[in-house]
Amino acid sequence: MKKNSKKNIYVHVDADAFFASVEQVLHRELKGKAVVVGQNGGIVSALSYPAKDLGISRVLPIVTVRMKYPSVHIVASDFYAYEIFSQRMDNIIRNHFPNLVKNSIDEGSVEISKWVNSFDEAEELVKKLKIELYQKLGCTFSFGIARTPLLAKLASGMNKPNGITILNDQNIEEKIYRMPVNCLSGIGKQGYIKLQKNKINTIGDFAKADANWLQYTFSISMPALQKQVLGEVVDIPKQKEVIKSMSRDRSFPATESYEYLYSQISMNIEHLAQRMRKENLFTKRIGLRLRDQGLHYTQSLITLSSPTREPEYLLSEMKKLLTELYQKGILYRQVSITCAGLGDAPIQNDLFGELYNSESKDGLLHLIDDLENKFGKSCVGLASSLQAKENLAKIYSRYIEGDTYPHQLLPGEEIKKRLLYPFLGAIN
Repeated sequence: MKKNSKKNIYVHVDADAFFASVEQVLHRELKGKAVVVGQNGGIVSALSYPAKDLGISRVLPIVTVRMKYPSVHIVASDFYAYEIFSQRMDNIIRNHFPNLVKNSIDEGSVEISKWVNSFDEAEELVKKLKIELYQKLGCTFSFGIARTPLLAKLASGMNKPNGITILNDQNIEEKIYRMPVNCLSGIGKQGYIKLQKNKINTIGDFAKADANWLQYTFSISMPALQKQVLGEVVDIPKQKEVIKSMSRDRSFPATESYEYLYSQISMNIEHLAQRMRKENLFTKRIGLRLRDQGLHYTQSLITLSSPTREPEYLLSEMKKLLTELYQKGILYRQVSITCAGLGDAPIQNDLFGELYNSESKDGLLHLIDDLENKFGKSCVGLASSLQAKENLAKIYSRYIEGDTYPHQLLPGEEIKKRLLYPFLGAIN
């Protein structure tokens, strides 16, 4: 905490259902309706509050939404638009508070004690900012006001959508101490389970826990989280997450083609291998799961003879799994690849020399990563992935009747600089 008599006041700004809200601004005929955002053949990436009320959740396959919720409006993702709105959000807030700290595309926090002396003054200031954001963007935002960034973030989610929640020195215990401790950002699934085993179930239990015990039992970030709950502004150490496994799913129009499934697998393997290079990890086990038209799954796992991240070797092993699982005449809609048993051990040659050249190939693949960072993704790749990549572009451009798609650019517009214009009604 700052060593002066004036205490900190933080504001956390969080856009409400951001992607879906942007789509409802750009397509005003969808305002207030159940809207699901997702690419053709993919999964739900965002949804409006009316869609949430129907029971739809993120990562649900779009094909399932079409079947179970025919009244829902499906909107193709428009990430250029979301980035534009995010930049405009930043500009509006930074015009008042240059010290905005952006946490993600749709949220951020700012320390405002330089501009206010009390929570009442902070609330008045936030009300004005809330109105300005809505007037200039057409989206609603929820705000949290508290002594620390952690508490402000927690508060911003307590009165959604379009709400303002204040956690001050007088009401904090009443408002949050009965909430489950995993409501705090930074306490993950495993941490929550461990806390529960030690009878720390609520935020109140966590606030009263012995700090030395927390540091001994958990990571160094846990005592810092506790200090922020108690109103002390400290940096929460960012621990490198231990990645045990990673997976990649890809949905597509139903097909019975073995060759096409193999190409999809190849494209996913390229993606996962690149992620492993970035994290300097190697996989010991790989798994394949196929989902058919009826949403039924078949899957299999194989343990490798040596840890690796070499795409061609992984693909050759994955082909064995595909041959095992594939059934002619079945229509498949999705492949899912999993790399498990991840570790940072260096590649070791196996007894039969199958991976003897993996280290040299790894250096070449790092060079390809550099090229993609410079010239864009997919400038170099496996030939076996071409069919899937070409079809992916067709899927994204394929119009399905009843879906909503991004507007064509108007004269003078650019992809990252687009105008808003009102919806005046449909003409039959």
